[in-house]
Amino acid sequence: MAVVGVNLPESDDGILRIPDPVVINKGKAAYTNFWVENLTDRVIEVELGSSEHTITFQLENENLRHGTEKAGMLQDHFNEMFNSIDLITQISLLPLEKKQVVTCFRPTAAKGSCCAKQDVNAKIFIDALDGKEVCQRETVPFYAQVVQSVMDIDVTELDFGRCIVNGDVKTKDFTIHNKSDVPLICRIQKGLQNQKGVQLDFVDYDTQEAVADQDLVVDSFESLQIQVRLKVGDMSVGNFRHDVYLENKKDDKTSHMITLHAYVARSRQEDWVEIRSSPKDEPLDHLDFGECYRSMSFQRPFVIKNTTTDVLYVQFNTESRSGDVDPTEVFFALPSSDAVETPADGDGSSSEDDDETLLRSHQKRSGSTLHRNMPLDPVQGTDLPVSTPADPIQLQSQEPKLAIDFVELKPGVKKQIVCIYTPMLTLAQAANSSQSNSVESEHLKNN
Repeated sequence: MAVVGVNLPESDDGILRIPDPVVINKGKAAYTNFWVENLTDRVIEVELGSSEHTITFQLENENLRHGTEKAGMLQDHFNEMFNSIDLITQISLLPLEKKQVVTCFRPTAAKGSCCAKQDVNAKIFIDALDGKEVCQRETVPFYAQVVQSVMDIDVTELDFGRCIVNGDVKTKDFTIHNKSDVPLICRIQKGLQNQKGVQLDFVDYDTQEAVADQDLVVDSFESLQIQVRLKVGDMSVGNFRHDVYLENKKDDKTSHMITLHAYVARSRQEDWVEIRSSPKDEPLDHLDFGECYRSMSFQRPFVIKNTTTDVLYVQFNTESRSGDVDPTEVFFALPSSDAVETPADGDGSSSEDDDETLLRSHQKRSGSTLHRNMPLDPVQGTDLPVSTPADPIQLQSQEPKLAIDFVELKPGVKKQIVCIYTPMLTLAQAANSSQSNSVESEHLKNN
């Protein structure tokens, strides 16, 4: 004869279910309940147990006291502590008494990949005791489906490039992806408490509404595009870096960090350096060497000017877009005796000490090293005072030039640079046209 009865909520198949998918959510619990009834006229002791260690039992749960929560996952604003206190493994039933048992389920990580579903099938045991012996056991099947919240982003770094103090707002975008079967709840924590002079905003790309430091919901397998706006105010120039934390509120394992980069400057990039044929000419966009001869060196001068309020390091290099020019045939130099380095409105004078700090010798073509005060070989290039921009001038052996690959320019300073071009005959050209080379060599000799 049965001494206890078990009643399940809205169950047609005799299975105690968590009705919705259960998200692995930082230890948060899902719950359901059932009732145990004493069918006798005497006091009955009942033991509770389960085959799954993540299932626990309570008689009351403060989160459910007002009856506003349906079975399933507890919402974020409920207190998880109430799911861990007053746990029971045994209840006492008065004659014909019926009690509700709250069943809490805390899911563990899903098996397989991070976005896999896991079906949890367990058994709940309700044992009626006669003294210390079990006189009746009721076994109730338990079922829950566990899923994991997975957040992903398309970038981990955003580079805003050069940002001008008190200048325009720079914008960059990134996208948050929900790669799971349940809604994603996330938060962008911009954390700029210690960054003075920086205005950083995050907005929904479609609605243009602010989204930082608040909970955002992204539906299952949907995406949310975020626009980041950066504006710098009065702050030190130089590199700016800031880390922004994107928190998955349901699972820290798929939270992310995005690093923001920028270079803070006082002036705009297009005004960094001004290049002219001479200080009084119009800005220069190319150097025309005209007609040149192989194995002879030709030069073109130009003047560079730092138009910013910062010290600039200007690097020189060459590349051939068409493939007709070997980059090693072109190099840059400072005139040794008539170098021009002046303030923007200066008189054109320069000191030897200034030249020393601005030069760096380096290896050039064919393993030849160009040093300060080292004359250039007539074939590789010799010197003339700087030519006028009218025609390229073949270099003659006079004073040496100072080979450079960069110069330092102080704010407002001009400096004269010489570009030297020595077209050379390649081995492939020599092999393919030895006869024409002989004629050309004779022509060069006559010239």
